[in-house]
Amino acid sequence: MELTPERAAVYWDQLGSLRDDAFRRACTLAVSSEPRFPTVARLREVYHDVLRQQAMTAPRLPAGTRPEREKIARLMHKLKAQLRR
Repeated sequence: MELTPERAAVYWDQLGSLRDDAFRRACTLAVSSEPRFPTVARLREVYHDVLRQQAMTAPRLPAGTRPEREKIARLMHKLKAQLRR
């Protein structure tokens, strides 16, 4: 299928604001698994799947030690008290 300038403009209008890394991965997945050129709707669907997968595998911050958590709790309590004034 030939991608006409008009069709490319529609795809850009609909998909141009998506995050580059996730969109690139979505395009690779969609093009490699679809028998036809993927629609905007299909690319969005795969893009959201990629974002969900990235969120599930994102590294988490360590919980911290008990003294660190207690210090943070005290600081948050002081900050809330100052904000209420």
